[in-house]
Amino acid sequence: MRKMQNPEWFQKLPDNAKLDGDEIKQLFGYSKSTSIGNLVDKGYVPKPTHRCESRFYRRNNKKLLWEVKYLRELMK
Repeated sequence: MRKMQNPEWFQKLPDNAKLDGDEIKQLFGYSKSTSIGNLVDKGYVPKPTHRCESRFYRRNNKKLLWEVKYLRELMK
């Protein structure tokens, strides 16, 4: 797993905020065209803390979300 970046916008988020796959890719330095599902499956990014079901999202019709508090704990 790559070292997670700690940009200013991330530092300002409350602990209960949730990030989507595009924001996670940005934190870990992956391009937007990279599949977040593949990154999770291969262990390149942490597993999501939440999965929101919706017909609008891909990846088995679930949107993957990560809680900021969980990500901060991983940074330690």
